[in-house]
Amino acid sequence: LLDLIIPKMNGFEVLKKLKENIATKEIPVIILTNLEGIAEVDKAVELGAVTYLVKAQYSLEEVVDKIKKTIGE
Repeated sequence: LLDLIIPKMNGFEVLKKLKENIATKEIPVIILTNLEGIAEVDKAVELGAVTYLVKAQYSLEEVVDKIKKTIGE
């Protein structure tokens, strides 16, 4: 799970670095944030996020279900 608003470096930068690194590029990244703009969603997916969730729109149980589906449980 990765939020886009984090200290020191924004989540887009973290996602980009994860996907550029051979050791971490295959790790599925789910964005979990309060940013709802289509531009943010598009950018996250373009950078390699597998799912984009807006915190206010999902319950904890729904987030857990999305995680399980993403990792194949």
